Amino acid sequence: MNKDDIQLGDMLRYIREGHLSFQHCNHFFPEEVIENDLNICTFNHGQVPVGSFGIKSCSMSIASLINIKKYLPVQNLVELSKRYCKELNLPDEVYLYVVNLISRSQPKMSLYSNTKAMPNYEGRVMSLIVFILKLLFCLDDSTEFELSNLAGAIEEHLPNKGHRTFNFLKWLTHIEYRKLVLEENHFPTQYLNDNYQNVENFIGFLNWMNEKVVDEVKLPLDMQIIQNQIGILRDTAKYSPERFSYKYSLTPFRDYVRQLVHLQCAEEKGYFNDLLCLDFSSDSLEYLNHIKKYKEILLPDVKLEHKHGGKNDNIKIMHLFNREGERFRMMRLEKKEVKVTFAKDGTNKIVTHDLTSGKQFRPNPEQILINFKNQYSS
Repeated sequence: MNKDDIQLGDMLRYIREGHLSFQHCNHFFPEEVIENDLNICTFNHGQVPVGSFGIKSCSMSIASLINIKKYLPVQNLVELSKRYCKELNLPDEVYLYVVNLISRSQPKMSLYSNTKAMPNYEGRVMSLIVFILKLLFCLDDSTEFELSNLAGAIEEHLPNKGHRTFNFLKWLTHIEYRKLVLEENHFPTQYLNDNYQNVENFIGFLNWMNEKVVDEVKLPLDMQIIQNQIGILRDTAKYSPERFSYKYSLTPFRDYVRQLVHLQCAEEKGYFNDLLCLDFSSDSLEYLNHIKKYKEILLPDVKLEHKHGGKNDNIKIMHLFNREGERFRMMRLEKKEVKVTFAKDGTNKIVTHDLTSGKQFRPNPEQILINFKNQYSS
């Protein structure tokens, strides 16, 4: 409503990272409002912790309760795509392609009266980014590597082009490596990827989270039992809290890795800082539009034959059988004619004629074209 950059997905991540508490939100509302109605666990049907769909449906329930659904606008997909491309460290050209796609597709993601959950704006933007990458690099476990080899050869033999050529394999290595480094130094990232094996870090993170719990808040019985067990582990286990303070961020991977690079731990653990500090934002995708030209320059004595499609030549279009959709289609095609006759004694007799052969309601293409020309010619 206030055009803020924070989305529901960010709030869910802040909860997982320990920056937000999701148990109670009473302090945001007047005292006269019934306390139980504002317990988010009630809206979430007791599902703890909150998941992606849970936080969207929970938010919609609260918006319905305070009657603000009609004031919720469609989120700024262009700004979201800019932020995600920055977080993924993709070239600026990819962002321009995504914006172009948004302008042409114009996705309608507004709220309706019967909407049960908030639209997945973040998922829509990420799907557009993945679609652009698929369109450019095919992503068939072969073409993207061949294009990366071409980009490497262009950089090696034709370096004076003004902009560095985007190398997909090099970018993928950077993305994977920074995730591994962050998992080693940031426990919520380990927890998110189910890659936590250090019990001391786990206890330390839970202890840090426990310090943020308000003692006056009355927890449900099951959560009280869990909290007591955590207290026992906290008192008996030795733990070392995280060495660095990670503030909330809209681009966590980008910001947290930069923070680690400038700290002493990067030198202590021998991280490849050159790989972590790579910036692909100004890289060029121009070579993708002139693959044949660059190959002829690099291989002047070789006769090249180009074939369209590449690995996608093996794609087969298959019809997926939808039983429910097929049933409704048959009902439309095989309509039943029902006649009602009235007898003299006042009783109604319903006579059903089952047209098993079915009426074939086929459109007339010639008549459709005639109607179309008459409509737009006038």
